[in-house]
Amino acid sequence: MSSTEQGKRWYDSAMQTVTRSLSQRSLTGMDSEGTQRPPIPMSASFGSIDIPFLNRSSHGKKESLADTVKTLSEENQRLTETAAKLEDEYVAQIDNSTQSFREQKNLLNEQLDLKEKQIMELQERCNNMEALLREKDAGFQELETEAASYRRTMAELEQKSRHLETGLREEKKESVGSDDQTQEEKEELLALREQCRHYSSQLAEANSQLAALQAEAESKDRSRNVEVRDLRVMNESQQEEIDSLRQHLEQLQSNLSSQKENYENSLKSLEKDLETTKVESSKQVNELLKDVERLEKENQALKKPKSAFEDDDNEDLMARVETLERERRMVDDDYQRRISKLQHSHKLALKELQEELDARENELQKLRRERIPSELTEDPRINNMKEEIQKLKTDLLQASRLRYEEEEFSLDRKSMEKEISSLRVKLEEREATIATLTSTSNTLNKQVVSQKNELESFRSVNSAAEVARLKRELEAKTKVEETLTGQFQQLRKQAQSTHEELAHLHAMLEQITSEKNRLERSLDEACVNPDKVAAEHTRRQLQERDDAIANLVKQSIALEKTIRELQDELSFTKKQLVLMQENGPSSLSSQEVSQLRREAEVFAGQVIELDEEIDSLKKSLESKDGEINDLKKVIQKLESSSGMRSAAFSSRGAMDLKAELDELKEANAVQLEEIRLLRRRAREFETQADQVSRAQHEASTIRFEAEQLKDSVATLSKERDDVLHELSTLKQKYEQDLANMERELHAAKTQQSRSIAELEDELMTRNKALTQQKSGSIDEMELQGLHEELSTLRRNFASQSASLESANSTIKELESMIANKSSVETVRYEEEKEELLAEIESLHEQLENAQLELKRVEEQRFIIDDFKAKLESADEAREASEKSIIDTYERKLSLLKLDKDLTIDKLRSELMVEKEGNTEELKEFEDRIKEYENEVSELKEELKTQVEERESKIFSLESTLEAQEQLLKNMRIEMDHLQSSMDVTAETRRKQADDMQQDLLEVTSKNAKLEREIDSLKAQLEADRLKYESEVTSLQDKIASLESASFESHQDDTDAKMEARLQAVKERLEKLSWRNTSLKEENMELRERLFKAEEAANQCAVQDQEEISALKVRIEEQTLRIQELETMSIKSRAPSRPRAMFSPPPAPPQSTNRSVERRPSNRLGGILNLGKRSSSVPRGTTGEI
Repeated sequence: MSSTEQGKRWYDSAMQTVTRSLSQRSLTGMDSEGTQRPPIPMSASFGSIDIPFLNRSSHGKKESLADTVKTLSEENQRLTETAAKLEDEYVAQIDNSTQSFREQKNLLNEQLDLKEKQIMELQERCNNMEALLREKDAGFQELETEAASYRRTMAELEQKSRHLETGLREEKKESVGSDDQTQEEKEELLALREQCRHYSSQLAEANSQLAALQAEAESKDRSRNVEVRDLRVMNESQQEEIDSLRQHLEQLQSNLSSQKENYENSLKSLEKDLETTKVESSKQVNELLKDVERLEKENQALKKPKSAFEDDDNEDLMARVETLERERRMVDDDYQRRISKLQHSHKLALKELQEELDARENELQKLRRERIPSELTEDPRINNMKEEIQKLKTDLLQASRLRYEEEEFSLDRKSMEKEISSLRVKLEEREATIATLTSTSNTLNKQVVSQKNELESFRSVNSAAEVARLKRELEAKTKVEETLTGQFQQLRKQAQSTHEELAHLHAMLEQITSEKNRLERSLDEACVNPDKVAAEHTRRQLQERDDAIANLVKQSIALEKTIRELQDELSFTKKQLVLMQENGPSSLSSQEVSQLRREAEVFAGQVIELDEEIDSLKKSLESKDGEINDLKKVIQKLESSSGMRSAAFSSRGAMDLKAELDELKEANAVQLEEIRLLRRRAREFETQADQVSRAQHEASTIRFEAEQLKDSVATLSKERDDVLHELSTLKQKYEQDLANMERELHAAKTQQSRSIAELEDELMTRNKALTQQKSGSIDEMELQGLHEELSTLRRNFASQSASLESANSTIKELESMIANKSSVETVRYEEEKEELLAEIESLHEQLENAQLELKRVEEQRFIIDDFKAKLESADEAREASEKSIIDTYERKLSLLKLDKDLTIDKLRSELMVEKEGNTEELKEFEDRIKEYENEVSELKEELKTQVEERESKIFSLESTLEAQEQLLKNMRIEMDHLQSSMDVTAETRRKQADDMQQDLLEVTSKNAKLEREIDSLKAQLEADRLKYESEVTSLQDKIASLESASFESHQDDTDAKMEARLQAVKERLEKLSWRNTSLKEENMELRERLFKAEEAANQCAVQDQEEISALKVRIEEQTLRIQELETMSIKSRAPSRPRAMFSPPPAPPQSTNRSVERRPSNRLGGILNLGKRSSSVPRGTTGEI
């Protein structure tokens, strides 16, 4: 300002001197020689001009004009320089202000970037938590599939075990110790019933825990809804502040643009501003392009929130917050519905009471009309009314209590009926199984008795047949020799065929030796008695059947032992489970889940193989039953044939030999059939040996899997302890909420009782007033007032009673809702319990079947191993036997009479030796079978324990899965909401970027226009300068020519010319002065604008600093809040900490529902006021936050 004022003063003084000199010259009209000149006419504009240098000589005049022109040009140059300096200063100030604004903008952008980074970190945490939850969900789904497969396999095993149990019970009843076995089975059934009861008790406990969990979850939802509101209000306040900052920046930009437009008009005449504006515009363009690129990158980052959110850890908190808010909304909706119901019931009660009051008022009016005759009867009526009101109150209370008790009784009754029905069904099933067992035992006992009778009768027949045989031997020797020669040839052929067939057999050594003995005996005894041959054949078949029955009994005993061992193992694993649960919870790993899956697949394959083995065993049993029936038929035929022979022995002496030959042929055919059966049995034993090897391998794998299952059971027990701990915490919270609700209800009831008491007091006063009215001491106006007051009191009383009834109805509704929920849950869990019990029974049956099959397969494997060893010796013995048979037959033809007794004795001795060897081998087999039975029983117990543990795991996992599925659904909904909100922000950012780009284009276009105008102004300045210089030179030439000419002759012309020139100079000076004043005014305006802009910038800076400080405070609060939430989440997930570490959520205040609803607003009022203040602060002012 000082430089411009000095220039102005200097310019004014110079103009005054010029005007003074000119005025003096014109007034005096004298030249340097003393001659007078006519005065120069003065215009209005030159009234104050004084030009002293015009009072000189002609040579001095020329110099004075040149000096004036030079001075004027110098002054113009100085003025342009000062204006340029001023504009440079102004531009520098503008640059400084823009730089300060840019710095503030950069600071704000950095803060926004930091906030966005924090948000991205939180989102990444949320994504991480989602990934963890998804992994857990995948593990839980796999566990569910495995559990379903286990359930199916266990159901199949239980069915098979049931079938095997029935078969075992039938075989046991055939044996001697059937009673002991049935008792043991009964004990097992009792143990199973106890297990079922234990499972039912566990299920009931789990149901109660689930109900408590639900209640605690509701309380948690309420507490978290409050936190959600806090976070939402914080976010809204931050968004409002950000919007206000953006608006402020936009306003500043608009102010700057308006200032630039004003400055453009003043910068048209400036040359140096072109380069500065170009540099600045290029810089601004580059910066704006950078900003645009940065905004585009941000938009792209916002378009892809999922990729940015992958590493978030805190998204689960946000998801929970959203879920809690939704649940809070649901609770609010339910609460509002209940309030509406209460209001409706309140209105209905008010209407009813209003009708009663109207009726009572009508009665009072009647009493008023009949005041005089009814003075004596009004007092008892009022008392009766009071008594009726009290009775109604008592009746209402009693009715509410009775309804509540009836509802509880109905719920208990329903639950008891369901339990009784389930127990009845179980008892019926058990009774049916017992009846089937008893029927099968009776039938088997009958079969054993019948077979014993048949054996005794057959033995008696054999004794008679031996006596007849001794008689016939002497008579039939000669005839038999001829028949034996033909039979010998036939036997040779049969021996060759048998030699070819027995090459492929792998059967028992006992059976092959018995066949050899049978052939020898048939050859020896064919000549003696065919009846004895048939009898011995049937006897041996019966012995084989008895041996088979004994083997089956032993197998059943072994299976029972295996079942007991499995039960012991189950109990042992249960104890281990309890210990693991006491030690502490842990979580399943992915490796354990994969191991469980593999074990389930192996177990399913084993179950399928066991099913196939069971089917083959069933077929073998059916074939054995058919053989028994055939033997019975043969025995009947033999009995009939023996009777017929004893009756017609004397008449059929000649036909005996033919019959014996036929019988020998039949015996040979039977032996061939037996050989075929032996081949089949050998093949079956080979397959069974393979199955036994498989079963052993599977047993080893099952043991390994059992160990793995124990580990998994330990981990599941730890998880169960975690769930139980959470259940306990939720129960505590639920109890606190219930206590608060009860307190509020109690307070409401006390208030209602007080209001009722007050109303009763008022009624008493009014009744007294009415009695006084009746006595005649009160006027009719007072009576009307009292009636009106009585009506108002009755209305108040009706409203209070209606509110009391509505409160009671709400209490009943809440109780009914809780009861319905509990009843529905109990029904659902009872159904699940029944399903689990059925599955457990089926699993038990399957286990028993599998154990029986394992025992059978193992026994058959050992038998097959022995048979393989014996078959090799049997082949050699067979060849030797063939040779010995040929030799013996040749010897028998020659020495039959002499060596018959010796051969019989030898054969008997060999039979005894073989029987002794067979007994020893049987004992060894029995010992091995017992060992295997013990192993199978141990496996069975282990499997039972594993099954129980897995069922408990499955139950706990299903409950946790349901909760986590709900959490996942809520989190997905929240993610969708966040994506939609981020899309909105991205669109706003895009719009802002588009606006910035448009501003850039406008600024560039304006700069181009300014450059063009400046170029045009420069051209005009140069043209004006050239014109001015040409005019000056022309004037100087004219002055010189005039000075050289005679002054006197040309005085008039020169005066006129000078006057014209002076007028032109004056006009030029006036224009320059006007231009100068206009420039000064523009400079003043520009300085004022600069000053205002600086003040606004300072105010904006102060506001920005205050807002930044407020944002920092809020960011710190948010960080503290996030840390608190993280600590809460860590505490809630810490499995090994005691229950005291888990602090329950704050209970709601002990007040009415209105205080509960106002709690969030009171809690977050400061934050809302903060947001309002930040949004309502005017420009240029500092708001207190």
